[in-house]
Amino acid sequence: MTDIKNFDLLNSALEGTNLIEASAGTGKTYTITGLFLRLVLEKHLSVSRILVVTFTEAATGELKERIRGQLREAMRAFSEGGSQDPFLKDLTKKMNDTGKALTHLKEALREFDQASIFTIHGFCKRMLQENAFESGSLFDTELVTDQENIKREIVDDFWRKNFYRASPLFVHFAMDNKLSPETLLSLIGNRVAQPYLKIIPQFDVPDSSREEEAYKKSFDEVRKAWPSAKKEIEQILTADKGLSRTKYGKGKIPDWIRGMYQYLASGDNHARLFKRFEKFTSTSLKGAVKKNHVAPTHPFFDQCEGLKAKQVELEKVFNRRLLSLKGKLFITMGQALLEKKGEKNIQSFDDLLLKLKTALEGKGGERLTQVMGMRYRAVLIDEFQDTDPIQYAIFKRVFGRENHALFLIGDPKQAIYGFRGADIFTYKEAAEDVGARYTLGENWRSSPDLITAINTLFGSTHNPFVYDHIPFHPASPARGSRTGRNRRSGRRGRARP
Repeated sequence: MTDIKNFDLLNSALEGTNLIEASAGTGKTYTITGLFLRLVLEKHLSVSRILVVTFTEAATGELKERIRGQLREAMRAFSEGGSQDPFLKDLTKKMNDTGKALTHLKEALREFDQASIFTIHGFCKRMLQENAFESGSLFDTELVTDQENIKREIVDDFWRKNFYRASPLFVHFAMDNKLSPETLLSLIGNRVAQPYLKIIPQFDVPDSSREEEAYKKSFDEVRKAWPSAKKEIEQILTADKGLSRTKYGKGKIPDWIRGMYQYLASGDNHARLFKRFEKFTSTSLKGAVKKNHVAPTHPFFDQCEGLKAKQVELEKVFNRRLLSLKGKLFITMGQALLEKKGEKNIQSFDDLLLKLKTALEGKGGERLTQVMGMRYRAVLIDEFQDTDPIQYAIFKRVFGRENHALFLIGDPKQAIYGFRGADIFTYKEAAEDVGARYTLGENWRSSPDLITAINTLFGSTHNPFVYDHIPFHPASPARGSRTGRNRRSGRRGRARP
């Protein structure tokens, strides 16, 4: 694993692939704006050749304003020969030619409307549209933000095919387990747009006809025996002196008798026994006998014992059948969704990701990679912990090459929660791929006491986040930070975000 060093915003190399791990409050956005500024001044890159990617429209808008504000503050700093911001103050000293620096800054501000600051989906859409021939994209494909109606249609079809012709016994079991088209749709969620996920376990839908037949046969035996055995059973359970009354309380027995009557009257299309059915089995009676007594016997108790055993076997195969159908639904959904969207000539935001990745790996992939690589010479990925395998594969293939500067900025601890498809193993892969790995060690948002408490809590154990590639980096209070206030303003005099 690459050694982790504190990040030096002023002097770090603007080349290669770099991972910057930034906890909340450590100046992640300020770091992005500083890197952008240095790329303009030191690498002489136009704003259109610096790609900045984040994950929401709101974050995109904020980054644009923050970067524009940083360029303006730099203009002022170079014009006046200094700044209250320590980074800008040192940057003015670092740059030898103030006039050339001002020229680059003026050009960057003049062309800032062409800045390439996108959401991940906006970036993919732009690349597919600008390189339609290389990517094989259709020009008139409609982009839709909501594909729930299509997914609902597929789930309804799946329900009809797999449940309408199923036995009433299985259908009732499924419904008793809260299964419905609505719950299946909820189960799918947005996971269908993540083809890298594996559905486990996967197995064929089992045939439950043998277990259903055995259960029905046993149920029928109990149902037929009940009318003539009812009085004897009630008498035994109530009067047998050998039964423990803590387990077979006389006051409860009438409720159990009614439960048996209702269960048998409901028919054999229900795979669940009523709550106290086991009280009528031989095993239960043997376990409730007082010392030096013998459990009461009756053919009905043995029949109930047999029915319970058949019900257990039936429930096992039914549960396995439900599990296999859920797995089958994911496969069906993935295939059917592509077909239906193809018929309608529409695509979703997540389709953009998969389509771009597929194009990069396809016949014209090398040409597309070269075109995209020539378009952007430096790339800053914000909220990198939310990156999934498809997104990282795109960034790595196109920008993880020589003559590019790629900065991956994020908080690996947040990847644990899986927001926006985040995958901690993708983060692990990136951590192993990068040439340099950094951390931001100063916290500008929290109070010193809180920072000390967090350091003590998480620093007192080895691997507090389980995985070796997600270490805990103790933070220190930033010098001169003013806690408890919103410090995102880009106004002059604010040292940090």
